Amino acid sequence: MRAVTYSGFGAEPRIEDVPPPQPNAPDVVVRVECCQLGGDVLKIMAGNGPVRDADRFIFPHTPGYRAAGVVETVGDEVTKFAPGDRVVINGFVNCGECEYCRRGLDNLCVASGMLGIDSGWPGGQAELVKAPQWAVFALPDGIAFDRATLLPNAALLVHAYGRAGTTPGFTTAIYGCGLVGSGAVGVAKALGASRIVAIDREPAAIDFAGRCGATDLVDSTEQDPVEVIRELTDGEGVDVAVEIVGIQATVQQAILSTRPRGVALLIGALQGLTLEFPDYYSEVIQREIDIKPCFGKTQAAFAKAVELAGDGALDLSPYPLTSHPLAEFDEAVREAKDPSNQALHLTLMQA
Repeated sequence: MRAVTYSGFGAEPRIEDVPPPQPNAPDVVVRVECCQLGGDVLKIMAGNGPVRDADRFIFPHTPGYRAAGVVETVGDEVTKFAPGDRVVINGFVNCGECEYCRRGLDNLCVASGMLGIDSGWPGGQAELVKAPQWAVFALPDGIAFDRATLLPNAALLVHAYGRAGTTPGFTTAIYGCGLVGSGAVGVAKALGASRIVAIDREPAAIDFAGRCGATDLVDSTEQDPVEVIRELTDGEGVDVAVEIVGIQATVQQAILSTRPRGVALLIGALQGLTLEFPDYYSEVIQREIDIKPCFGKTQAAFAKAVELAGDGALDLSPYPLTSHPLAEFDEAVREAKDPSNQALHLTLMQA
C-alpha cells in the first residue's frame, strides 16, 4: 500500500510502498478516506513538538491521527464492526487492560500511544491503518469523511468540559481561539452554554470564534479580558475558563476569570511553564478555584463527540477544509505551514 513516511525527526516525508497492516485479534483495519494534517503533526515530524517516548519511535514512520474511512477487515475478536462500515478513529490508542483503562480513564493508560505521534504506532497518512476496536467509532451517515477528521479535536474539548462537570446554562471563557479554541466554542455551544466569551489577539481568530457561536468577543490587545468578563457576569466571573494558549499571562487570566468555586481548565501548556501569582491566597485559595489540567481524550469523550455531531448539536460546518490527493502531500505540507493559510489540510488517501 502507499503511505507517507519519514526516516527521522526533521527528515523530508516521502510517499512509499509499505506492507499493509495485519490485524491482531482486537484490531480493525480501516481503508482511510482522508486524514487531517494538523500543526501538531507537522511539529512532531520536524522534531519540534512534545513527543513521548521518542526513543521508541520506529522509523521509517507514518504520521497522522485524525483519520476516517471504511472498515477493510477485522481481527478475530472484533464484534462491533464489519467490512464496509463507515468509521472514524480516535488516534489516542490505549491498551484496554490496565487499571486506568478499566476505570474509564483510558487517556491516562500506562501503555497508550498515538497513531503517527509516538511509541511507533503507524499513523493515518496511509491507504490503510489499524487500531483496536475500542478506539474506532461508527460514523453517522450525516457526517462526511472530511468533517469526521474534526472529531478528535472535538473529543479533546468534550473531555475537558467533562472535567468541569458542566450542566446546561453554564458560562465559559475561552483563551485562544485558533482551530482548537474555536472548537471549544462549538463544543460549549453543543453542551448548552448560555454565555461563551472568546478571547484572542488576532482579529481573524476572533471573527472565526464568532462564526462558531461565541456570544461575546474580546480582543486582548485592546481590552483586559478579566475586566470584561467580570463586567459581563455582574462581577462574578464565568463557571468555566478554558486556557489553550499555554503561556503564563493567559493561564493567570483564565484563573482570575472564574467565579468562586469555578473551574479553570488548562489545555495549552505543551511545553515547560512556570506560574507566579502576586497573591495566590486571595486569588485562588479564598475563592476555592479548581485548576484542572486536561490531557488527551477518553474513549467515552470521543463517543460523546460523535453523538453530538450526529445529532446536529455540534456544528462541524464552520471550519475551512482543503483537500489534497496523496500524490500532492508535499503541497499540503507547504500550504499547512503558511501562517496566512487558515484552512485545515486533508490528504485524500484514495485519490
